[in-house]
Amino acid sequence: MDVENRNEQDMRGDLLKWTSYLKGYRQRYFILENGVLSYYSDKNKVQDLCRGTISLRNASVHIPSLQRGHFIIRVCGRRYYLKPKSISDRVKWIHAFRQTVNNIQSVRQLNYEEGQFSSFCLLTINTNSTDSARFVIQINLHISSIE
Repeated sequence: MDVENRNEQDMRGDLLKWTSYLKGYRQRYFILENGVLSYYSDKNKVQDLCRGTISLRNASVHIPSLQRGHFIIRVCGRRYYLKPKSISDRVKWIHAFRQTVNNIQSVRQLNYEEGQFSSFCLLTINTNSTDSARFVIQINLHISSIE
């Protein structure tokens, strides 16, 4: 089993990610922590800049078909097609994503009730470039100041 479950929401492991019709699915190493899904070309490159990050703040999980084996993360108008290596890994990832999204929605509802509601949409950012990495840092600082 390639999936590492640190707690009910945080996960690490390999998933196949749909990239394009030309390239199809590519294996990537994913880390789900604190409501953010980050992915790397492989497990050994986690110390390098990640290939992308997806905030699950406005996300939903869709399971189109049990036969196809993939599931879809929808966030801010984008779709991410992900495919685990096994059925048991699929169940664990879907559970972790749903728990994460439910927890984010619970916190958002609590903040709304307390008058601290702010809504925004953080799109996937390619962090291969230095400019993108700086942009991610600036966004994270801005988010911290808002929250």
